[in-house]
Amino acid sequence: MQVTGLGFRELKEVIVELRKEYPICSTEINGGGYWMAKTSFEVLEFVEMIKKRRDGYNRTIDVMNDHAFEISR
Repeated sequence: MQVTGLGFRELKEVIVELRKEYPICSTEINGGGYWMAKTSFEVLEFVEMIKKRRDGYNRTIDVMNDHAFEISR
């Protein structure tokens, strides 16, 4: 964002498009950031991180759906 001047959402849209052609990984720890993977290990490590995040979101969705059901009763 600092380099491009793009906002957060705009930058994410650009990254989504670039990932179609390039193995762009990211992290949210140690200050966060994006980089171009140089090894298959980096790509697979990134995929595992995304899977864990997805699984956490799915658990949250399930819990919140249960709350919505209970509230509506």
